[in-house]
Amino acid sequence: MLHTALTIWQEYTHPGLAESHDMLQQLLNLINMLILSKNADTAKQVLSIYEDLVLEHEGTQTLDNGVCQMMYGAIALSESNAKEAELHLLSAENIISEVMGTYNDYAKTVYLYLNNLYSRWQKPEQALTYKNKYLECSKQN
Repeated sequence: MLHTALTIWQEYTHPGLAESHDMLQQLLNLINMLILSKNADTAKQVLSIYEDLVLEHEGTQTLDNGVCQMMYGAIALSESNAKEAELHLLSAENIISEVMGTYNDYAKTVYLYLNNLYSRWQKPEQALTYKNKYLECSKQN
């Protein structure tokens, strides 16, 4: 059903509709649902559409691209692909900290994912670093 809805959306989208921030939020919601339902392949397809829209209309050093990288990392983490997850999550951390700073919910989420990644990957020093970043961020919010 989700695939059908996405196909219909792509077929009938009008210029300007796809680029709206509301549409980006709807795509993120869909991606989250797909990750939770363990449908990583479709989540990647939808995330690719999201990424194309963001890069075309906003650029690389934007919050939306940072969120995109975070979602790629979350998908890779859900597939136990540690190297890919690390690549995307570190990219997300870099972009989000440059755009929004280090004390916000986006950064906090990235820290949580990186802590999870390094804990599972048995890198305790790095896991502790991100646990502390998460805790510090939680105090500031």
